[in-house]
Amino acid sequence: MHSQNYSDIHMETIKQRVIDINKQSWLASLNESVPLESYKAYKKEKRLEIFMTTIKDDKYRKALTKFRVSSHDLLIEKGRHLNISQDDRTCKYCTMNIIENEYSLYHFLLVCPHYFDIKRKYLK
Repeated sequence: MHSQNYSDIHMETIKQRVIDINKQSWLASLNESVPLESYKAYKKEKRLEIFMTTIKDDKYRKALTKFRVSSHDLLIEKGRHLNISQDDRTCKYCTMNIIENEYSLYHFLLVCPHYFDIKRKYLK
């Protein structure tokens, strides 16, 4: 058996390998989690997000954090706790059958007739 001289391995190589293994493990655990679908879309690296230090107002930082970790009142999340099928978690304000999730903001901000007055007021 060929013996390897471990003194030839650089500490930086070992450090990088530990970091890589940790990142692979973190990504694998994310990929196995269905409830973290939207989180996976935003979170690409295991590190402190820039908005955590740049958004100074606690209220806005907390709101963005809650949105990113699916701690919100959208039906995609509430329906999961109520055992409602994903296909049935649609906008309750119209008949367009748009699933109420983090990706349907276009619908709520620009399309859904329920919000017409608000859109007219704030979006020129």
